[in-house]
Amino acid sequence: MRTAFKTDKKDARGIAQLMRRGWFRPVHCKSEPVQDIRAVLTAPKILQSKLHDIDLCLRGILRGFGLKVGKTTPSTFAARICELVEGHPTLAGIASSLLRAREALASEFAGFERLLRAMARENVDARRLMSMPGVGVLLSITCAAGSVRVLSATFPVIGPGRSSPRDYNDC
Repeated sequence: MRTAFKTDKKDARGIAQLMRRGWFRPVHCKSEPVQDIRAVLTAPKILQSKLHDIDLCLRGILRGFGLKVGKTTPSTFAARICELVEGHPTLAGIASSLLRAREALASEFAGFERLLRAMARENVDARRLMSMPGVGVLLSITCAAGSVRVLSATFPVIGPGRSSPRDYNDC
């Protein structure tokens, strides 16, 4: 039985094959401050998705009992849920615990939004980017954190110092 021996020559040949076939994606090391910013940008996304999950969960549970929540705003959602579960002790217990969790997530999400706004105010590059139409806090902080590809992918430049969203670009 023959065994394949690994040598530096074979490793180099394999790496060259990967490069030729395009199976290699360059990875750039990020500095620690940039990693901190990326972590602060990731956390609100998680909280927002969990808030949405809780809303959909409440709607689904109530729908199983024939109760439709309908159109609500974030401020009227809890009142509408409480109105629907009135008279159902089991549903009232479930809804109250999920609404408390939703309230806690919403307050933490608001805290992250305040933190992101403060970070954008402190960063000169982020403030300069936010002066452009269509560039908000998240995009400006993302670009200032070193991910410039995000800006070029979202806003193709159509003139000196001007850009427009890709959706409205006719070119």
